[in-house]
Amino acid sequence: MSSPAGKAASLPLELLPLILDTLSSWSSVSTLATFCLVSRSWRSWTLPHLWRRIWLRDSHRVRLVFSVLRNHPELCRLVKVLELRVYPLGLRAEELEDLEDSVACSLREMSELRELCWTRTGSLNDRLLPDIVRNKGKLRHLELMGSTRDWSATAPMLWQGVPGGDGSFPFPQLSSLSIILPDALAMRCIVEIASRRPLSSLLLLCQHSSVFLPVHAQLLAPHLDRLERLVLVGCKRLDGPSLRTLVGATERLKVLAIEGCAALHPDIFPKLAPTLRHSLTTLTLTLPRPALCAHTTFYQHLAGLVDGLDELKEFTLYAPGGLKGAGGGENDDFDDVDETAGDQPVDGGNASLAPSSASLAPKLPLSFIRSLTTSRPGLTLLRIHGIVASTESLRLIAQACTWLRELVVQLESVAPAPSSQPDGSGSSSSSTAGRESGLSALLAPLTSSLRTLHILARAGAPFDLDEGDVARLAGRMRALRQVGFRNRVWEVQRDLGVAIDDDEVSSSANGVTLKRWDASEGRWPEVLLVVKA
Repeated sequence: MSSPAGKAASLPLELLPLILDTLSSWSSVSTLATFCLVSRSWRSWTLPHLWRRIWLRDSHRVRLVFSVLRNHPELCRLVKVLELRVYPLGLRAEELEDLEDSVACSLREMSELRELCWTRTGSLNDRLLPDIVRNKGKLRHLELMGSTRDWSATAPMLWQGVPGGDGSFPFPQLSSLSIILPDALAMRCIVEIASRRPLSSLLLLCQHSSVFLPVHAQLLAPHLDRLERLVLVGCKRLDGPSLRTLVGATERLKVLAIEGCAALHPDIFPKLAPTLRHSLTTLTLTLPRPALCAHTTFYQHLAGLVDGLDELKEFTLYAPGGLKGAGGGENDDFDDVDETAGDQPVDGGNASLAPSSASLAPKLPLSFIRSLTTSRPGLTLLRIHGIVASTESLRLIAQACTWLRELVVQLESVAPAPSSQPDGSGSSSSSTAGRESGLSALLAPLTSSLRTLHILARAGAPFDLDEGDVARLAGRMRALRQVGFRNRVWEVQRDLGVAIDDDEVSSSANGVTLKRWDASEGRWPEVLLVVKA
């Protein structure tokens, strides 16, 4: 009998590219590396998939990968995406210099690079920047750390090219620019690049800094007529007129994210609706602090915006870290009843603490959810972080948005399904199973559409699920591919030959296996990618 390796080697070669194109989208690096060991023909077809995307968030891998690339320049020309998020700055001076030489040599040969993300503070300097600029005619996305302290002398190369060249813009295909924590010189770089190359995507992530000024909005606006994606995070000086100037510069804007901009009053939101009515599909916002405006006022202005967006498909709203709900009527529209009082254990056994901590959390008004969902059955993504949704809000979301593919919501309590009321035993397992059944009943209209579900709950909240509950929930939601609770995330794997039994669903009986996501593969669950602006 022939070995599996022998059977693989005998596959018709014309099928191999089709197989690898399919497998490479979800296979891990180790799996692709194993394919290279099958035969020489497999190796030649697999190498482009193996080196297409380099994702570096481990300092040891940085040294190893660039050492290999330096010794094999032909591999550099296979790299299409390079993401460098870490850098071993703690090395000895000799080792750091040797690593820098390897990085420079590798960058010089990456002529096919399409995307470059370089965000480790202190790793970019005047010696490396010329090699980032040189021979990058196919680069489409550039993401850099905006602290120019170590590369201020060569910063003009980003729009003028390397010395001795013709002075033309070095990235003729650039369409997407992201700058993380920019300083004043980095802001000049943004303006200069935008004036030389029409951008379709612009991301600016500050840290409650005043580096982005109204004058920058005036300088950028004339060059943003092709902009489709605008993300501004932590821009302390962003005000309503500046945002209106940027949004009004283009009629193509599809994605708008304004997060943690402390000076932006929400009364500007309804004024943006006419410009965005027929183009905007994705909107991301943060709940303002009560010192800026009352939350009831915020939701009124926000409703005036979302009601005027005919094409909205994805909506995200989250509360910045540490934000608490304001008193005095801020949460009067919550419309939730503690249907599980008496059945839910309180963390630590101190019931007197639970209502106090829960009342401080911002609440999601039912009236806003009704305004958002009832006229938008085509909503496909809804993420609400750090803002407590009521049971009735979740029921309304599930019933109105039947095409929803991704849902992130924060809960305080969910009543058990009528057929799953506790039997009086008081056991923790029966109580959590009842909550899972109640949650499944609420989400039943989304059974065939929902792909990603993440349930958030504060520490000590009466609502809790264990891994068995999550597996049963995944079994009932037959389209689910990723599921999470609090800070745990699993990928859902199914045995398609096992039928679903709604009466008794378990990971063993239902053929559902929960697999923890693999950070080494570079696929972070988006729900965990939180920006703290």
